[in-house]
Amino acid sequence: MITNYLNNEILGPQKISQTTNKVNNSIDKVEDNIEKLKKDPKERTTLSEDDFMKLFITQLEYQDPMNPMKSDQMATQVAQFNLVDLMYKNNESMEKLVKADTDRTRLDSISLLGKFVRYKGDQLYVDQDGPKPFEFDLDRPAAQCLCVITDQKGRIIKNINLGAISSGNHQLDWDGTNDNGDKVQPGTYTIHITAKDTKGKQIKVTNWTTGVVSSVEYPKDETSLPELLLNSGEVKIDLGEIDKVTNN
Repeated sequence: MITNYLNNEILGPQKISQTTNKVNNSIDKVEDNIEKLKKDPKERTTLSEDDFMKLFITQLEYQDPMNPMKSDQMATQVAQFNLVDLMYKNNESMEKLVKADTDRTRLDSISLLGKFVRYKGDQLYVDQDGPKPFEFDLDRPAAQCLCVITDQKGRIIKNINLGAISSGNHQLDWDGTNDNGDKVQPGTYTIHITAKDTKGKQIKVTNWTTGVVSSVEYPKDETSLPELLLNSGEVKIDLGEIDKVTNN
């Protein structure tokens, strides 16, 4: 009886119809936005804290007057809104922190100019003064170790029998000459080191080459690490590839 009285005498059929239409329109808009988000996940980034508040207010505006939102439900949604607001602020702070760290890394990379850097690789640069330092690591002792050096065309120019050597780090001793005893031309050469144990099984070899940083390049993507050009541009590596830095 009370419900009928409210519906017929207080709200009236016209008022109920208008309210129903508004609710349906709001639901349609929300469903349209949801469909857009499903089709294009990138659109999710367009939802802001203002959008969240508008949805919350719309929900309050068109709630059923005979069954309004309970206080605990409202408190839950307000807490969710505060959480969203906090997430937005944290994201902004994190973006500023990442940018500051990237800017500092870019600035620090300038200090590497003219320095020797060590990194994993099998390319060895030879200049007028001879070969740059080259090292290699063995996982375990080798009964036989052989080094073959090739030029940029893949031709073998030097064979070095390293013999039996222990495990650990070793410096490659090459004077920059070929098998005929002639000095090789300046350029980039490839080092091939193979090692075997007493049973003839292969031993893992890790090569460490070096180069002098001649210039620094900054990628267009501000979140990427700078790239280092070594040996007058002969080699390019990422900042993250560096294992050790020493003075030239």
